[in-house]
Amino acid sequence: MTPKALAAAWRLRRLGVEHLHAHFANQTADCAAIAGSVAGIPFSFTAHAYDIYSTDPRLLNATLPWKLAHAARVFAVSDFARDLLRAGLPPAARERVQTAYVGIPTALFRLEPQPPDGGGIRLLCVARYQEKKGLDTLLDACALLRARGVRFALRIFGDGPLRPALEAQLARLDLGAHVLLGRPIPQEEVAREMRAAHAFIMPCRRDRTGDMDGIPTVFMEALASGRPVVSCAVSGVPELVHDGETGLIVPPDDPAALAGAVARLAGDGALRERLGRQGRVLVERQHDQCRNARRVVASLAGQEGPAAACGGAAAEPSGS
Repeated sequence: MTPKALAAAWRLRRLGVEHLHAHFANQTADCAAIAGSVAGIPFSFTAHAYDIYSTDPRLLNATLPWKLAHAARVFAVSDFARDLLRAGLPPAARERVQTAYVGIPTALFRLEPQPPDGGGIRLLCVARYQEKKGLDTLLDACALLRARGVRFALRIFGDGPLRPALEAQLARLDLGAHVLLGRPIPQEEVAREMRAAHAFIMPCRRDRTGDMDGIPTVFMEALASGRPVVSCAVSGVPELVHDGETGLIVPPDDPAALAGAVARLAGDGALRERLGRQGRVLVERQHDQCRNARRVVASLAGQEGPAAACGGAAAEPSGS
């Protein structure tokens, strides 16, 4: 880490860089802090999720207090995370921590009408196969939906350490006729899958290490496509998924409540349409990629408004 940071400092000096910004509050922010200090330029960083929530010893962010105290500016991807980070600072320094919502390319994820209802409700989930995504709860809810006679099909795309366990659960519950457990897909294919689905579902939870999602980027992509989201009130999720307005919120680790929310959407096409339209409006206002990039650049420049041109800041990968 230190040799790379020192090499970066040397290049920053040669290039005349005036500010250094890092994404994620752990090793990348460490590198920015070292390089910025050596080069004599201010640094800032954006905190996302595991980099501030996890208590896993392999991921523990021991230098976070120092970086919070010395960074010129700190951004968090939700108000929930912003408030958590502010709590570790003296009152006079708390305004340096601001919310900077992640943005998506709203032109790629276009508002589309709901597809026909033939064959039952079509559900989509794009996620890393890990504990905090709650995919085991989702499969249990699917078994309940089948038992209740609700017609549905669920397509899950992703990969991760829990794939073997999820495959075993899928076989044990005999859900192969209803659920596809697929591999990761690129963003353009995610957009196509959104158009074919009626709703997006991912019952997020806080895992055993304390890690949890910030606001999953794929939720923004779903709502931008006019697809309501079913999830849980974890971290910053309720800042995007407003219960009864842009989606439905259920308790974590509650298959019965999750199945009930899906059954409600399955029986009410007008509700799906309304939630999706309202979700699109919220994403355009809160998660537009170019607009949010301008806000960050303006904040770093000490300006009040979006004075900088959009540099096409990249969104997080789908399923993050």
